[in-house]
Amino acid sequence: MIALKSITGATALITLMCGAGAVAINAQEKPANPNSALSFKSSWKMSLPVGTSRALVADVMGDNKLRLLTLGEDNNLVVHKVVEGKPEKEASLALGKDGTKCVVGNFVKGKPALIVAPGGTFFWEKDKFIQKKSFNFDETVAAMSLIDGTEAVTSLTRNTRPKMFLVDLSTEDIFKEGDNVPDFQPKGGSLRSVTLDPPRAFFEMMPFPDEVKKGAIARIFDPRKEGSLFGLFSWQAQEDSHIAVLDGGDIFPNPNGDAKPIWKSPKLEGKVLYIALGADIKGSKQVGFYVLLETGAEKKERILEFFALE
Repeated sequence: MIALKSITGATALITLMCGAGAVAINAQEKPANPNSALSFKSSWKMSLPVGTSRALVADVMGDNKLRLLTLGEDNNLVVHKVVEGKPEKEASLALGKDGTKCVVGNFVKGKPALIVAPGGTFFWEKDKFIQKKSFNFDETVAAMSLIDGTEAVTSLTRNTRPKMFLVDLSTEDIFKEGDNVPDFQPKGGSLRSVTLDPPRAFFEMMPFPDEVKKGAIARIFDPRKEGSLFGLFSWQAQEDSHIAVLDGGDIFPNPNGDAKPIWKSPKLEGKVLYIALGADIKGSKQVGFYVLLETGAEKKERILEFFALE
């Protein structure tokens, strides 16, 4: 069991996401901040290849154009450009058996976004993707963005305070251990967003609302870049799937089991498989998030839906 007195705020939360065992935390009973209201609107939907398990968006080729990255059942990551609203394959990368742990981010300033997975780290150089070894992944990897523009990777380890890893492409061992992961604060902190996929057991042992526990997908973000963090969750209510935003004060320092969404999407077309933060890949200046949905009679069909910040 983790001694929470020695690990403060969201660092405790992030460490618990590694599956460190059951921890008793009292849920807070407080309403969401009425001044924190956010609203998102569905802008478009796109069919993706059957069996897609991840869908991310990033400028991985350094030409200031976003690409759609889809991970299939074979753990091959396909890089697509979007032409007339449809994905067209440009490249394919073998991420290995733990490919679902991949994250993408601008981990080197002035360079295209990097794709980091247990099986390798990939980056675009001149006219092709270069592969280098990744660091020693543990149970969960996360990508985080700070308000100063820094983007970093962290590997979450049981019972230890996580550290940020910065990237230096000029060396063979490209990952350099940096500072401790900063604490998450609802307002006034140094974090802008965090993407991580903790094991489902994490949600069960924390005092989240039941709908969050059933959805078991979480993102932390500051969509308006105003210094206020919010939680973005898969909100599974019986047979109905939604996306919900919770006020940061209902998440940090401890989750509030009675928290109510400050925004909730209409009923979605299927089960939520993945959530990705980003700008609109179709060329508008809108920012928001992408939701990968499982649909169809055999649950292999996929739909990608983009929600824009209003």
